[in-house]
Amino acid sequence: MRKFIWGLVLVVVMALLALLFVPMGIPTIPPPRETPLTFTEALRAFDGYQQQDASRLNPVCEPVILHHGAPTPRVYVLLHGLSNCPAQFRRIAEILHAKGHTVIIPRMPHHGLADRLNEDYGRLTLNELAQWLGGNLEIARGLGRETLVAGLSVSGISALWIAAERPEVSRVISIAPFFAPHKLPVALDRPLGQLVSRLPNVFIWWNPIKKQDNPGPPHAYPRFPTRVVGQFMVLGATLRDRLANQPPAVKWIRLVMSDADFAISHQAPRLYARDLKRWPKVDFQQEWIPREEQVPHDMVDPTQPNQRLEFSEPLLLRLLEEP
Repeated sequence: MRKFIWGLVLVVVMALLALLFVPMGIPTIPPPRETPLTFTEALRAFDGYQQQDASRLNPVCEPVILHHGAPTPRVYVLLHGLSNCPAQFRRIAEILHAKGHTVIIPRMPHHGLADRLNEDYGRLTLNELAQWLGGNLEIARGLGRETLVAGLSVSGISALWIAAERPEVSRVISIAPFFAPHKLPVALDRPLGQLVSRLPNVFIWWNPIKKQDNPGPPHAYPRFPTRVVGQFMVLGATLRDRLANQPPAVKWIRLVMSDADFAISHQAPRLYARDLKRWPKVDFQQEWIPREEQVPHDMVDPTQPNQRLEFSEPLLLRLLEEP
């Protein structure tokens, strides 16, 4: 019996080591079509996205498209964060639209449902995300001449993923990118991400005390799924590794971080920025917002408590509209 127990312990340890260190493959975002969509085809394709989960959707979380009836010089693709929905970027989108631009805010798969305690979004995978990103980039190509992408948190990582693989995108802004949780040693990003993304999902409250009554956006989910977070950690580590051997496909990248952001790792984006500066043909700048400004992790959604839009919004709009 003792030998059996020790054998069982050994098997469990070996399985955990495999989960930690066996590499996890990262898919490729589908390449652009040979023939871009026409303006009408792009609108029709975006309408197709709106039909997904339509009967279960929170009305404020519908995908947003703001256009001017014809292609424009610039098209902005704004990517909302995990557990939030397109309403997060609606205010910035309307400002950009009023200045003559086309703006789309796609809804991340399984997000924006009226049932805020649903567990559907725990099924999100990087393969599904890659297809979703590729589809929305095709829509943007049909709506105007120049595509600019901005994403927040996990979508800040998605924006850097686009920067790595899609040269037809002209500019990328990564806002508070989630490489890993706050103060996690950077050496653990990949192994911990691989482990968590392979174990059964656990839904963790953003606020373990107030739970579903957590103050904040009324349209956002109050929990996050561990497997999804783990996949983004592996994706972020992979993007950092790629910079050692190849420059990103997009040659204009901006990184925005707040020193008062206690939700995400600060070490990983600093290392990413350091390695990106090694490629002289990349126009890269980083904006580190001082801690005394108290700008939170989600520096976009007007319904976030203690929001500092009077500081963060002019900064983001300046980067978005940079000539």
